[in-house]
Amino acid sequence: MGIDARTEFTTGTEGESKSEGLRERGGKFKSRNKVAALVAMIDSILPRLVAILLCLVVEGSAAAGPEVMVRPLDPAALAVTVGPGRVKLADGSEVSVPETRLSFSAPETRHVSVSGKTPRDHAEFYDAWDPWPPAKPGQAPNTFNLSPKQDEEGTRILGHLYRAFLANSVVVTKADGSKTFKAGQDYLYNPDWGQIANLHGGLGPPNESEIRATADYTTQRLDLIQVDATGKPTVKKGISAMVCPALPQADAGCTALAGIYLAPWKAAANPYFNGQAPAPAETEYAVTQHEIFPIAPTPAIQPVNAQGVSKSLKKLHDGEELKIAFLGASITVGAETPHWWADLWTDKNLGFASRVVIGLRKAFPKATVTPIAAFQGGTDTRYGLELIDQTVIPAQADLLLIDFGANDAAGPVGKGPGNPPEKFKEDLRTIIQKARAAQIEVMIVAGEAPYPWQKSGVFARWPAYRQAMLDLAREESVALADVSAEIANLASRGIPPSSQVHNCINHPGLLGHQVYAEVILRFFRETNESEPVVPGSDHVGEARRGQLAQPTIIPGHWAWEKPPLPPLRSILEQAVANPRIYGLYTWSNEYLKLRESIGKVGWQSFRCGGPLDDQAMQAFAEDDVEVLRSHSLKPPHMLDATAEQDAAFIRRYTESITSLLTRYGPGGSFFREHPEVPNRPLRYLEIWNEPNFQYLIPPDKRPLAELETSRESLYSKLLVAAYGAAKACSKEVAVVGFGAGGSGAGDMRFIQNVHKADAAVAASYDILSTHPYVEPVPPETYSVRSWGQYSVASSLATIRRTLADYKKSDTPIWYTEVGWPVSQKEGGFYATTGTQVSPELQAAYVCRLYAYAQRLGVSRVHIMFASDTDNFNGGFFLKDGTWRPSAHAVAVMRKLMPAPRLVDVLSDGEEGYFAFRFDPGTTPKSPPLLMLWNVAGPKIVNVPVGKSPLKLIDMLGHATEVTPVDGTIRVEVGPLPIYLRAGAEL
Repeated sequence: MGIDARTEFTTGTEGESKSEGLRERGGKFKSRNKVAALVAMIDSILPRLVAILLCLVVEGSAAAGPEVMVRPLDPAALAVTVGPGRVKLADGSEVSVPETRLSFSAPETRHVSVSGKTPRDHAEFYDAWDPWPPAKPGQAPNTFNLSPKQDEEGTRILGHLYRAFLANSVVVTKADGSKTFKAGQDYLYNPDWGQIANLHGGLGPPNESEIRATADYTTQRLDLIQVDATGKPTVKKGISAMVCPALPQADAGCTALAGIYLAPWKAAANPYFNGQAPAPAETEYAVTQHEIFPIAPTPAIQPVNAQGVSKSLKKLHDGEELKIAFLGASITVGAETPHWWADLWTDKNLGFASRVVIGLRKAFPKATVTPIAAFQGGTDTRYGLELIDQTVIPAQADLLLIDFGANDAAGPVGKGPGNPPEKFKEDLRTIIQKARAAQIEVMIVAGEAPYPWQKSGVFARWPAYRQAMLDLAREESVALADVSAEIANLASRGIPPSSQVHNCINHPGLLGHQVYAEVILRFFRETNESEPVVPGSDHVGEARRGQLAQPTIIPGHWAWEKPPLPPLRSILEQAVANPRIYGLYTWSNEYLKLRESIGKVGWQSFRCGGPLDDQAMQAFAEDDVEVLRSHSLKPPHMLDATAEQDAAFIRRYTESITSLLTRYGPGGSFFREHPEVPNRPLRYLEIWNEPNFQYLIPPDKRPLAELETSRESLYSKLLVAAYGAAKACSKEVAVVGFGAGGSGAGDMRFIQNVHKADAAVAASYDILSTHPYVEPVPPETYSVRSWGQYSVASSLATIRRTLADYKKSDTPIWYTEVGWPVSQKEGGFYATTGTQVSPELQAAYVCRLYAYAQRLGVSRVHIMFASDTDNFNGGFFLKDGTWRPSAHAVAVMRKLMPAPRLVDVLSDGEEGYFAFRFDPGTTPKSPPLLMLWNVAGPKIVNVPVGKSPLKLIDMLGHATEVTPVDGTIRVEVGPLPIYLRAGAEL
């Protein structure tokens, strides 16, 4: 589902431009939308008030307040909840609305077949354009475009459908069907815009042969929620459209409550604030808060400096001739309205310039309105500087309307605008001053914001251009039509503003041109008390269900190669039901603080750091969880280690082990003293934490190799002695060795060298533990560093070879510490540097590692931490106890498969796609469950599942029913894992 990037502009006394946007995190991973009309004063010189829509989305776990009548479901689905509450009807009376669930039909999917000449090979300069550029006249086409050339009404689309095409449905063949081409081999496909470029001539010589492409694309729609005179809410379905869907009018006797946006993509974070775009076209949809547009119209945007056109208004009143020059680019031309190139200045032409001329002629029939065309598509203020001298002044215009900005703000991807806002402002000033010298009044038209998701960043730049126009209107005392703010006001009328961009780049559709004309015509009315713009009769037209949007950007420096996985047969033969795979690394005080939430998520194994006391041990025992004690002392400060110092330290450490196990181990005094506490003693002991890093011997001025040798030597002695001390207390205690830091592949060499240092090491641990940090990259990929690359799987393969060298091949391996931090901007407790992951990817990577570890033959995964600790923002809970998406995701995974056992693999990472089948362990006869994900981003796959209907469940538990066709289902997979299972709802 798509969210509209709601462009909100407020103007303060200093002339600053502000915006507020969407954040999603915490609570039940639900945001609350607060919509308010804010009035901002431009400044004391401009006394008129400008009423601006501000949609402020804030975090929070509480449900929307009683004033919010339409709310998404939790988990989200293709439905909403309306009420309870009271609604004011058109006649001023109020009616009670009971709580009601309303459902929506999924967006319509259509098929397209396009034929044409082979395009040129993809060139590097293409990537500086978004979308890829058209060819110059007379040249072979740069791209082969899937998007229809016109909409349903026959109006040309001077752009492309954005993220509407189902990538897996795209088939490119020779025109005669004799050959089918392969994406990535014969051609490159641009999924954002449905464009195809030749690749190494794979499609044939440019412009010489015919090719054909077929694909499916998803339309968009606006549905209306209305309430009748009895208080009954209903859905009035809108008409599906390629672009610019219309919101239906309420039925007679009904009151409009909200517009619901059903778009070709799923909800995503607002790109204005964090650069993320919505996911590509989906087969499943949901209505989240971002698709709900409550109808509470804000006041109409009033003229700014209306006195700036007073002479023109007088001419109209006096029945004289008024010459109006329209200076601008393609929007002023009328693109994209029906036949904008024809019937100019008549009521048949629906571009805003013609609308203004016709509107003035109707309002002032005795006057003569003479338009002057001074516009050309693709131009900016620099063109205006030419036309003011060449056309406007020679034509002796009385009034000049200036509509520039969109092309000034545009620019190549990764670079700045073509005409910076400071230069843009001074260009406008020059035009204004030249017009004033020629006795021409001026009106600046601050147009609509460009399409939000362009990679060039033009949308983020737009407020600076609008602000430049506002400032200039004040400084030069000229009129300003704030179309940009009125377009933003559409959100308060149930219509996402960006849904009305006809080419998905910068051209408004019919409703947008209507808004342009209406805001301008307000300057020429007897009163400024105007009604907000609503779709009129001239607006063409009447008037996927519950899954998370898959990320398309995967942060970090990573590379995909097929991982060195253990032989599948050996893994499946050894696989057992394993409820303990779900592990958490937490300190005992964290456990006590978050005990209730931790229990609800359902972790079964805990690596316990920090002090361990009676209160914590009692809690662990009462909760019947497995506890691995990570046992360390204060680091020994041995800058120049000696045998005597080593011996003293090891003695102190082994004594602490004896003390610990005598108290909390099998037969320990704690359980004898507290017979009311379940007798569940400490049975797992990890010997030190990351001894290969700073926790054993602090770094000093010695060469690194010498320092590492000291650590390896000391740890080999420590492990042997600790093993003996632990077993002397109880044979039941399993000793977990190494706890090695794996960041930067630092664990492999340490484990190997510790074994080499002392032959007794191989017999001095029952379980090997390591910490396979690769953040911020995905757990299945290679982390690319300046010195090389490593991965979770490659490090494990090296460690297993070391174990085999010492006849320890059957030793269990545990991951006792690992995680992915989020940035402070996205809710992390600590200030961060470098690259972090989003809360959604953090959740995905945790769940994927729990599953991936089972494929690797690793039986425990302890994620660090319960909450952000030790300058690491990897926690499952915020400091106030609020759940992050990662906590919700693990809770869903645990509920779906509480004791998973890997039983089959449908895809073992082919091209980054994983599909594992688990016995979930819910009941003795529980049907298998499939867990699917794709590393690099969304892709459509066909999954063999049999004939029975299944539940498709996303990472956060949103469930929908899917019905196989010919024994398979066609489903999108992506970085956020999904599950397929038979049976009842989650």
